[in-house]
Amino acid sequence: MRIKPAKKLFVALLVVFGILGIATVYAVTQGASNVQSGTPETYTPTPGSVSAQGGNITSLTIDATVQTKKWQGFYGNISGTITLANSAGNAYMYNWSVTPGTGVVILTQDNAFPWDQLTNGNDSAVDTAWGFTGDDKAEVTFADVAACSPVTVNGKSIGNNDNEVYLWDNTGNGYFCEYLGEDSGGTGAKDDFAFIAKIYNDASCFNGDTCDFELIVPVNPDGVTTETYYVYVEF
Repeated sequence: MRIKPAKKLFVALLVVFGILGIATVYAVTQGASNVQSGTPETYTPTPGSVSAQGGNITSLTIDATVQTKKWQGFYGNISGTITLANSAGNAYMYNWSVTPGTGVVILTQDNAFPWDQLTNGNDSAVDTAWGFTGDDKAEVTFADVAACSPVTVNGKSIGNNDNEVYLWDNTGNGYFCEYLGEDSGGTGAKDDFAFIAKIYNDASCFNGDTCDFELIVPVNPDGVTTETYYVYVEF
């Protein structure tokens, strides 16, 4: 089985995230058992300053860029194999190579997501689940992106439903498509949502690195609490 080294993953916090050698991946959505995560990074702006003296009045023009606390970003590379293996995944009858730039990477808080119940997700339901308000809430983040054609996940078409986000490449333009999915039988809990990234082949990421996908997921906006996401793939 051929494994290529992981490179990096990305937004509120940037995490290097590589998916390597996903053995036992079939034509259905399955968990990625070999995931390597790099060191998180985040942007902390430096405050400007002004001089103040008694008796003066001064106008100020302020242009500020602040880091979101609602979204965690990932970017990285993926390689894998379609295989016919035993139940332990350590004996293989046959392997098939995966065509680069095909399939999806999925993050969800459910470690046993019911893929047969996957449907297009509702962005306002994400806001409700995480308690988001403001200009960077999910309802603002996800939209109907014409450039993001629907993807097929477990035989279901996801997209064209005001549930895509067009993440940037290193030119500051949209390139990487992400889709919001949801468990149609769920209750709107955090683990009812699936965040689906289309896989590309050696594209240029937001920071100029070569990568195969970009993906953002919602997190607790307190900027301190961590949340666990499980990684799935479908080639």
